[in-house]
Amino acid sequence: MSNKFSSVFQHDVAAIMSTVEGALAEDRQEQARPTDSCDSRFVKLCEVFRLTDAEIDMLRCLIAQSLDPTLSDKFEDRTGFAYVSELLLRQGFGHGIEPIYTSDSALNIWRLAHARDMGPSQPIAFELDLAVLEWLAGKSGLEPRLLRRLIRGGKASKAFSGLYDRELDRLTTALQTGLAQIVLLNADEGADIPDFLATLSTRLSLPVLTVRPPQSALSDQDIQKLHRFAKVQNAILFWAAPTLDMLVPALAPATHIQCVMAKRGLGLSAYTDLPRLTLHVPGPGRDRLSYMLKSRFPEATEKSIAKTVNIKGLTPNKIMDPSVENLGELIARQEAINAEALTDWAVPLKTNMRFDDLVLEPGLKKELRQLVGEIEAHTELWQNPEIARVYSQERALTVLLQGPPGTGKTLTARVLAGEAGLPLFRVDAASLTSKYIGETAENMRSLFRAANKSGTMLFIDEFEAIVGKRTETRNEIARSYNHDTAYFLQLIETQFEGVVVFASNRPMEIDEAMHRRIRKVFDFKLPDKGERKELWRLALVPFGVSSEVLQFADLLAESFSLSGSRIKAVVLNAHALGQFRQSGPDICSLRQAVLSEARSNGRLPSARELQRIESLVMEPRMGASS
Repeated sequence: MSNKFSSVFQHDVAAIMSTVEGALAEDRQEQARPTDSCDSRFVKLCEVFRLTDAEIDMLRCLIAQSLDPTLSDKFEDRTGFAYVSELLLRQGFGHGIEPIYTSDSALNIWRLAHARDMGPSQPIAFELDLAVLEWLAGKSGLEPRLLRRLIRGGKASKAFSGLYDRELDRLTTALQTGLAQIVLLNADEGADIPDFLATLSTRLSLPVLTVRPPQSALSDQDIQKLHRFAKVQNAILFWAAPTLDMLVPALAPATHIQCVMAKRGLGLSAYTDLPRLTLHVPGPGRDRLSYMLKSRFPEATEKSIAKTVNIKGLTPNKIMDPSVENLGELIARQEAINAEALTDWAVPLKTNMRFDDLVLEPGLKKELRQLVGEIEAHTELWQNPEIARVYSQERALTVLLQGPPGTGKTLTARVLAGEAGLPLFRVDAASLTSKYIGETAENMRSLFRAANKSGTMLFIDEFEAIVGKRTETRNEIARSYNHDTAYFLQLIETQFEGVVVFASNRPMEIDEAMHRRIRKVFDFKLPDKGERKELWRLALVPFGVSSEVLQFADLLAESFSLSGSRIKAVVLNAHALGQFRQSGPDICSLRQAVLSEARSNGRLPSARELQRIESLVMEPRMGASS
């Protein structure tokens, strides 16, 4: 204990003992009470709990008896009973016959003292709660197990000065009524609750104590002690995982200010007379986050800063975390956090592909480049409140890639996400659909809720399997399927705010109502001869093949109408054959692999084309034999 704390405690004890001993003296009129110091913890304690004069004198007697048990003899000499009673207060301090310790007495409702029945014709005895002595000594007066549940708030961020002024002005006005307040915090996405609480603490000059979620339920006594501790500390309580009994304690009044996150199911609506105020906690805003990112990572480019600002869940505390060494690490950390909720429904796809990896018709490629710009601006568009209001049912950016298998739809989704700087998750249709009625709808809701929080791009392949055309069949299975399709449409309109790319080989099987809700549609076709040549080259170049192999691939592009995915399959099969002969994808292995592919699909070229292929295969062999 510091000298200051020790001196204050000693002064309080001396004043209390002197007052009590003076009251017990025979000639009470001649005893003068010592003047209470303005630093007196005892005086502050009495003010906090608003004790009456009689309650203050009872508390003095209880403290004095706890510090000096020999006073019990003097109590008995004065009243005939060796304990603190209301009789002692009347005889020693001159209080009237009005009861002091009643059901609504502050000593009772805050459990500062406890009454004990001493039997028939005996006055009730009072005992001190030992927490009072700890408070006088400058200690917490709270059990260690409860003290460990409390976290004292940190300092407010200077970068966000003024962000919360409007809402804190409303709270200041509400507190002028003198009534205890329950403050419901309605937070924006990315809002920094610890920073808001720290700003609230600075504004009101009151500490904020966060009560961590308990591993087991708190008893009524525990809750009462936490409220009482906050009362003594003149602190604001923030319940991290509140229940109704925490906010409305059964054994004592609530502390003056309590804060909780606004959510359904708290049960406060039943307490119509309970003062409560809902405050909006705004997110930091793109401009403020951008400013912080530039200050923290001055080497980062404007484009990388702009993309980082769009990442969901980014807060000032995460940006300023000293353990983050660079912008890339910050992005990776936050994206990993965001992805956790999606792993039940989707798997991540790599986005290290760019437009140079795509072989598409030039007009289609141009439209896709324009789409990247729309994706990048999608989040920023809804920052305008008027646009958000008018287009409340068009918040999702929905894209359909339709065409035959193997034409680059999945690769395009990877390119779009990579160019826009967004993580990409492929939704597993099997994980969404269930044979049990109602489960599919619940899975859909969970998927979109997780996707909104993560800020990732969704890719849903074979989309017709999820929202196929509804039928008029009246059996239970068909009705459930129709309901799931309708519910998916509702979620897209009202619940999802991100970017989702659908892919389908059979777009005619997609429900018409879903077609109307898709903003962008792109048609993919099988590659023509020139595109097939480029696809062959892109597939072969990573293997470091010779120019002769590339020339042979040009002939294959002219002779075999393969899709991009089948060309890659042929190259990989040729590589496997070449490995068996201790070579790479050469002309012989390519010939064998492509003919096997053609036979399996019933698409062998004409006899003349086969002769050209055979002649090119024979030339390397003849050169090798000579």
